[in-house]
Amino acid sequence: AKGHLLIEDLPGVGILFHELAHQKIYIDDDSSFNEAFATAVEQEGVKRWFVYKHQYDKLAEFKQHLTRKNEFNSLLLQYRNVLKTLYKSKSNKKEILLEKKRVFNKLKQDYALLKLKWNGYTGYDKWMNQELNNAHLAIISTYNDLVPLFSKKINESHNISIFYEYIVNLSKYDIKKRKKLLNY
Repeated sequence: AKGHLLIEDLPGVGILFHELAHQKIYIDDDSSFNEAFATAVEQEGVKRWFVYKHQYDKLAEFKQHLTRKNEFNSLLLQYRNVLKTLYKSKSNKKEILLEKKRVFNKLKQDYALLKLKWNGYTGYDKWMNQELNNAHLAIISTYNDLVPLFSKKINESHNISIFYEYIVNLSKYDIKKRKKLLNY
């Protein structure tokens, strides 16, 4: 698809970096932490891979891919929060179900606007065209909530080893303390 970076463009390095990150650090019973950490390492690894290979055009495409992915995930997280608020309301079950349907319809409308901003990019159409439910929004959260924080820490560290030290130190705490330290 036009403007869509395909996984075959990455010669498997993204998956490799992701899985190696899990081998380096994996915390039992904290999927959000583990997946965000591995995703941040994957993204940084792919960027460095393209620089190493002097494939600056692919690097630019990848950065555009990440921008779109972040915008898409932000949209989904926004609507996840709308639904959380709805479920906490004092509305009856029937009203909640009707409003939930409206929320998902509004999400699809806002996605259409996002596509216009992307000049018609269709990379998320298949995902958006399925019958959406709460589980779809929850999985996005599990894999992505902490990625921006970890990516920022990688950039601030200027050295992946320093970033790993930071992660190792965080992994020493229980989940409650880790969440407090990370503000999630």
